[in-house]
Amino acid sequence: MKKTPRIAIIGGSKEAVDLARALQGADVCLFETPYYPSPKGIKTQVYDANTDWTQALQGFDALVFAPHPFAFDVFERIRDTPLPHVALLRPPWQPGEGDDWTLLESGTAAAQYLQSCGAKRALLAIGRERLAPFLQTSGPELRIRCRNLPEPDVGGRGTVEYMTGPFSVEQERRYLQDNAIDCIVVHNAGGFGGWPKLQAARELQIPVIMIDRPPVDWPAIVETPQQAIAWLRQSAGLDLRGRNP
Repeated sequence: MKKTPRIAIIGGSKEAVDLARALQGADVCLFETPYYPSPKGIKTQVYDANTDWTQALQGFDALVFAPHPFAFDVFERIRDTPLPHVALLRPPWQPGEGDDWTLLESGTAAAQYLQSCGAKRALLAIGRERLAPFLQTSGPELRIRCRNLPEPDVGGRGTVEYMTGPFSVEQERRYLQDNAIDCIVVHNAGGFGGWPKLQAARELQIPVIMIDRPPVDWPAIVETPQQAIAWLRQSAGLDLRGRNP
């Protein structure tokens, strides 16, 4: 009997969950942060800043690195793993006709720009882990969107709103209008889930401060779960016959 491949997926993105579900015929473990609920029907393990990855990844045959595109603290800690490994990172957003985007290289630069750009009420949709530079500014008024409880402690600097998506373009347009939002701050996560607010901003001519991604220097990078499965078969040499393509 052939050995069932053991595949570790470091998650945090929708693509990680999609890949784990597609590989359910294999022995898959999805490593997730404590901020997000574990998907039903998938074997998971929580990781944090203290996780010993040398120990956690013992016994696996391959690793797919598929966290949120801005979780590069994890990337630096596992980049030298001896396991066959591939990064699954969806492509970033690109501005189109009608977009008013200011691309900046970091959250600190984005916070400094926001303070001086003349906005009166800004929507921050950047995740709880990247709020610090904005909480140190003195203006404008901040609306901070949070999709997971508990709500982050912002020390009175802004209003935290617990909102779970996905949202349609119409819902985002109504939200921006009803709350008099005149600037949006996002990180360039890419994907379809966050795009409706950018489409709504385009239609309402609201400027967007877009925090660019740090570069990823891995020998193998794919953009979709299907490409990751093909890599596991062809480059890692895993026998995935009889499992979901």
